[in-house]
Amino acid sequence: AMRLREAKYFAEHPEIYRRDHALIALPHVPGMGKDQSTIKSRHILLSEKGITAVDEFISKKIQIPRYQSMEGVCRRAARDGDFKPDGIVPKMFRKMGISHQITALPGEQAKIAMSAGHTQGVQVEHYLIYGWKKEDVAKMHDEWKGWGIAA
Repeated sequence: AMRLREAKYFAEHPEIYRRDHALIALPHVPGMGKDQSTIKSRHILLSEKGITAVDEFISKKIQIPRYQSMEGVCRRAARDGDFKPDGIVPKMFRKMGISHQITALPGEQAKIAMSAGHTQGVQVEHYLIYGWKKEDVAKMHDEWKGWGIAA
C-alpha cells in the first residue's frame, strides 16, 4: 500500500516495478513518504490481483490526481452513499487496504508492516484487525491471494 506521494513517484518511475518478484522497489526519496517514518525505502509486495492492477496502471499511463481532488471524490462518494463525509480522507484507502491485509494474512504481520513502511506496533495501534463479517474475510482472502510470492 502506497501513500499518495509514493504513488505519484511510481507513476513517474515505473521502472521500480519488479513484476517477476511481485513487488515495487520504492527507494528513499527525500520529501516522499512520512517524515517520522523510520523505514525510508521498502519493497511493496503485491498479490496476484495487485500485479494485474499495476500492469494496467502502467500500460494505461494512469495519472494520480492531487490530494485535494481525491478528498473531494471521497466526500462525494460518502454523500452518494448517504452517510456523513466527516473525517473521510484519501489516506483511509491505504488504512483500509492494510487492515484487510492484516485480517486476510494473520501470519504475515512482520512482512505486512515492512511492505507498508511501518512497524508492527503501528499496525496494532492504528489498524482495524478484528470485527469483520465472515463473508467479508472470505473476500479479503481472495483479494490478497498470492501476496508476496514471486511469479
